[in-house]
Amino acid sequence: MRPRGGTLLLWAVAFWIAAVNTRWVGEPVLYAPREAEREAAHRNLLRDEPPAGLTWDGAGLGGTPIRRAALWAGEALLRAGARSVREAYFLLDFACIVLCTVLLWLWLRRWLREDAAALGLLFWGLSLPLTYHQHYFHPWDKPVALAWLLLLEAVRARRPWLLLAGVAAATFVKYDVAMLGPAWTLATWRERGRVRALAEGAAICLASLAVAAALGFVYLPAGERRAGVPEMGLLLGANLRDLRHGGLLLPPVLMFGLPAAGLAVAWRRLDPERRGLALAGALFLALFAATTYLREARAQIPVLFLWLPGALAAWPQPAAGRRAGGTASDVPAGGPG
Repeated sequence: MRPRGGTLLLWAVAFWIAAVNTRWVGEPVLYAPREAEREAAHRNLLRDEPPAGLTWDGAGLGGTPIRRAALWAGEALLRAGARSVREAYFLLDFACIVLCTVLLWLWLRRWLREDAAALGLLFWGLSLPLTYHQHYFHPWDKPVALAWLLLLEAVRARRPWLLLAGVAAATFVKYDVAMLGPAWTLATWRERGRVRALAEGAAICLASLAVAAALGFVYLPAGERRAGVPEMGLLLGANLRDLRHGGLLLPPVLMFGLPAAGLAVAWRRLDPERRGLALAGALFLALFAATTYLREARAQIPVLFLWLPGALAAWPQPAAGRRAGGTASDVPAGGPG
C-alpha cells in the first residue's frame, strides 16, 4: 500500500467510525433524548451552581464539576457557531473519535503488523456503541480517551517529565489519567529499575491527584469534596449482580472479554512493556469494579488501549513469517511501514 493511499484510507476509516457511532448510535441513544436535562447540566456546571434545591450528588452529577475541559470545549464550540449544547457535544465527540482512531492505529503499529492493527481498529469501532448507554451527560469520555492515547506516546518514548506535565493538564478533562502513573511503572520497571520506575510513576500519579484536589477546592462545596460515589461495598454488590444478570452480554464483558482471551493466549511471548501495560489495565479495571458501576463501559475505554497491543499478538502471523521464525503478529525489526 502506498503511504499516501494508506494515510487517506486511515482517515476515511476514522471518519466512517465516527459518523456511524455519533449519527446512528449517539444521536438516537444519547444526544437527542433528555436534551433539556443535558443543556441544564451544561449551564449549571459552567455557573458552578447545582440545580435549585439539590446538591451535585443529588442531581446525579457528584464529582463532575471538576471535569472542566470538556465543558470549556463545549462552550467554545457554542460561541464558535454550534447551534445548541447537543450539537456542540456531538461535534466534540465526532472530532475525538476521529483523532482517537488515527492515534490508536499509530499506537498499535508500534508493535503490530497492519492486519492485526486493522483488527484493533475494527474492535474499537464495534465497541464504541457500548459507550453511549447508562448516562445522559458525560461529554468528557471521548476527550479523555484522546488524552490517554496522546499520553501513552510519552510512555512509549520514555519521557517521564513530559508525561507528568501532560497528566497534570489532562486532569482538567478527567482525573482517571492518574492511572498513567502505575502504567508507567509497570511498563518500564524492567529497563529503568524498580525504584526509579516506582518513583517516577508515583510522581506522575500524585501530579494528577494534586490537580484534582485543587479543582475540588475551587469547584466543589465543602460537603461534596469526595469521590461522589456510593460506598465501595454497595458498588461491588451492584457489579456482581450486573455480572450475574447480564452475563456475556454485559457491556464490559463484551468490550474486554476477547482482549482478555487474547492476552491469555499471547502472554508468554509478550515483551515486558506490553505485559506491564496489560497489568496496568487489569489494575484499572479492578479499581473501576470497586469504585464505579462496571456497566458504564464509557468510563473504561482506556483499558482497551492498554490491552490491545498485547491481546492482538495472538492474531496468527502469515505462514511465511512463521517459517522465518517471527513472533505472532509483531512488527518486523524495521518497524511499522
